[in-house]
Amino acid sequence: MTADVHLPFVVGLWIIFAIVLVRGIRRPSLLQGPAWYGWIQLICAGLVFSLQGEAVEEGLDQFFGGFPVTLSIKFFGMLLWFGLYYLIIKRVFPNRGIYTFIDWILISAVGIGIASVLWLVSISPEDRMIPRNIVTALRDVLLVMPAILLFVPATIRIAQRERIPGLKVKQYAIALCFGAYAVVGLLNIQKGVWFAIYGEPTGISSIVPTLALLVCLFGFVVLLIPYRWLTRLYYPTRLRLYARLRRLERNIMVQIGAPEELPHWSFRFLNGQELELQIYRTTINILDYGLLLPETQGGEQLGEQLRQLATQHNSYAMLVNQLRMLSLCQK
Repeated sequence: MTADVHLPFVVGLWIIFAIVLVRGIRRPSLLQGPAWYGWIQLICAGLVFSLQGEAVEEGLDQFFGGFPVTLSIKFFGMLLWFGLYYLIIKRVFPNRGIYTFIDWILISAVGIGIASVLWLVSISPEDRMIPRNIVTALRDVLLVMPAILLFVPATIRIAQRERIPGLKVKQYAIALCFGAYAVVGLLNIQKGVWFAIYGEPTGISSIVPTLALLVCLFGFVVLLIPYRWLTRLYYPTRLRLYARLRRLERNIMVQIGAPEELPHWSFRFLNGQELELQIYRTTINILDYGLLLPETQGGEQLGEQLRQLATQHNSYAMLVNQLRMLSLCQK
């Protein structure tokens, strides 16, 4: 990514991060306990993205007498970022056979990182182009493996289990970031191998890594957005769901001859929590009054379907979705 394109994204990224950090300071609960894992990962990821590009590295290293500070920050920043996320994955999915392999990868990466810094220090800045690309390739050889083999699939599984819409979006954004990094990492490996063999640039187009970095940036920005804001994106879908469940509820009430007790549409439904409460109330009414349907003429089939749903012990989210599908079959 060229500097003129990279700089505006970096500035925008840290402005958003500063806003979110101020919000966290105002709410101390967002800066306590395990939440620190998330903040440190965000800082590391932000630094890694901000320091992308050879021109950025050369410009910043000049302020440190040519010492390879920028590459070192990216190397160990990525190790810390990946290591902390690895600890989170191990807590969510304990006792996986692959963990021994990942442990050795991360330990090896620390050793290679230290050795690489010492190697680069011994080389003059003007002769570091080839070693710099080889070191980057070595780093990505190690870190691409946990990203592809563990982080992406595990994060997708976490997203599939998540029931809060905003948090589900964040989990998919994390998987997107690691997937995009894997693309950049594989290209860096190819580039490093080419430099090691031929000692000259590969001529690979910069479009693919630039697009991958932009995808990473998008996912990173999504992670910074409060999950309650992301949940609002689901409001039209949840409102449509409530309308369908409400129609099914009204149909059942009419068939059993019960007085209509449905709440009138109100502006309070614009509140997400109120809407979720109404969806819950409607779900309970459908299951309770639906058990009376077999005693009414023409309601036997719907009543039997609701009876089966009530005895399947499905999760609330799955139950609501099944009722939604059932409502589509009603006239």
